[in-house]
Amino acid sequence: MDGESWTDAVEATSDTAEYVKDRPDAGPRSLPLIYNATLVGSADNSDQQGVVARRGTGLLMANSIVTGFAGGGLSLEGSSLRTLIEGGLLDVRSTDLGGNG
Repeated sequence: MDGESWTDAVEATSDTAEYVKDRPDAGPRSLPLIYNATLVGSADNSDQQGVVARRGTGLLMANSIVTGFAGGGLSLEGSSLRTLIEGGLLDVRSTDLGGNG
């Protein structure tokens, strides 16, 4: 992977939410599962973020480490976060997010 540069380590956007921006709860939605992962950022990229879940995207993440990202370890974006949490579609547990900007 020498010479490669990524803006974000993991980025997910619900395709439906991209097209129906006024209805972020519309389905189907993306639901990445991240378990037992170690994501380490680069000091060379000040905008880099670890995990980004955009509009209407759920996220199930556990037993992971996300560190070294100057732009932040975890970014949850959108207006439907409460609905996702209450519906069990957004859950981050046993995950270390220390050492990020």
